[in-house]
Amino acid sequence: MTDAWPERPFAILRVRDLPPARQAELRRLHQPNPWWNLKILVFALIWIAAAMLALRVETLAVRLACYFLIGATIQGLVILMHEAVHGIMFRDRRLNRWVGFICGVPALLSVSAYRMGHLPHHRYERSHRDPDELENFSRNPRVLAVLFGLTFMAGELFGFHRVGFGNAFRGKPAERRDVLIEYAIIVTVFAAAIAFLPGRVFLHGWVFPALFARQLTNVRTLAEHVLTGHEHRLAATR
Repeated sequence: MTDAWPERPFAILRVRDLPPARQAELRRLHQPNPWWNLKILVFALIWIAAAMLALRVETLAVRLACYFLIGATIQGLVILMHEAVHGIMFRDRRLNRWVGFICGVPALLSVSAYRMGHLPHHRYERSHRDPDELENFSRNPRVLAVLFGLTFMAGELFGFHRVGFGNAFRGKPAERRDVLIEYAIIVTVFAAAIAFLPGRVFLHGWVFPALFARQLTNVRTLAEHVLTGHEHRLAATR
């Protein structure tokens, strides 16, 4: 471990400090393109087709491929929820909130809880205050190796508490209310699914694919930020 640990978060790079040409380029890149949001419908169609195939074909290899495909769509929806949290799916804040919420439901995630747990990660990236920083637990290489393995195998289970129910007791009263409301809706949706869908549809259409989605999240989490550099914001992510 040779990187210097930052005493404070990286300095915030303000757009107004950039040259005019770069400012214009950034404004152009930050223009929302509503057509890209149709990916949600594409994910839904892939999910339905893969679920129908898994239900009709009992071959294990086919079913595993379908589970992986559905898991990837769940992961894709979570990534879209992430975009909504940063306000870049729509110009309208309410659309970002509720479309982001819908995208998070298959992963059992409240978009408001995710926002409360995730934005500090960007604000304090790779510092002592970064809630996603693995090295905040230990800088011992052996301990980090164990934590790396645990994150790879079950990181999403540990992270779910931080970006899920754990955040229901943090933040301002209005934020706590939003988290509780969203989780009440999620619980209702899944209770209805269990009550009205045939058991095999629920198992092959969500339960088994969700296991793949969790593992994909673990891999993505490790690949993006874990054990990167501390010396500069641009070295803090892959």
